[in-house]
Amino acid sequence: MIGITRDIPLTLEGEYRPAIYTSYLQQPSMHPATGANTVGQMVFMLRGSGDPMSLLPAARQVVSDVDPDRPLASVATMEQRLRFVLPQRGYLVFAIMAFALTATLLAAIGIYGVMAYSVTQRTREIGIRIALGAAAREVIALVGRRTILIVALGLATGLAGALAATQFLQSQLWGVTPTDPATFALVSLLFAFVALVAAAFPLRRALSVNPTIALRCE
Repeated sequence: MIGITRDIPLTLEGEYRPAIYTSYLQQPSMHPATGANTVGQMVFMLRGSGDPMSLLPAARQVVSDVDPDRPLASVATMEQRLRFVLPQRGYLVFAIMAFALTATLLAAIGIYGVMAYSVTQRTREIGIRIALGAAAREVIALVGRRTILIVALGLATGLAGALAATQFLQSQLWGVTPTDPATFALVSLLFAFVALVAAAFPLRRALSVNPTIALRCE
C-alpha cells in the first residue's frame, strides 16, 4: 500500500522534514528507531476506554502468544510520554497563559481608568442633563457611546497588531492557521466583554450623580 500522509512535526520546534514510512519487515535488525531511542525494536500504541494501564495484561498475553521470550519494556501512557518529551512546551504554554491573563487584567484596569476619568470630567454635564430631566437610558447612551468607541479602536489596533505578528508565530503553530478566524473572533469577544465589564462601574457612577453636587463641583 502506498499513500501520502499529512504534514506532521518531527521535532519540538514543529519542524517538518521529508519522511518515508516503511514496513518493519523491510528494516534490518540493527535499524535505529528514530524517536524511540531503540535499536531493532518496535513501538506499539494501544487506544481504549477507561484506564489505559488496564490494557497491559491483555497486551502482555498477546505478545506472549506470538513470542514467549519477547518481554514488554518501557510501558507508559501517552500522557506520561508527552509529559516526558514536551516539558518545555508545558512551561511555555504556562508562561503565555500568565502573560495573557496579566495583559487582560491590565486592559481591564486601563479601560476602567479611562472611563472613570471621562465620567469625572463630565460630572457637571451629566448633572445638568439629569437636572433637566434626562432619563437613565440617555445617560447610559452618553457614557456608552464613548465606551463603544474605545472598545472599537482598541480591537482594531489589537487585530492589526496580531495580524502583523502572525508571521513570527507561524512556525510555532500546529493544527491551526496563523489567521484562524475562530481564534480571532473568540479573543475579540473576550476583550470586548472585559471592556464592557470594566466600563460598567463608571457607568453606574454616572447614573448615581447628584445634580446638586454636580452643579456645585465647579
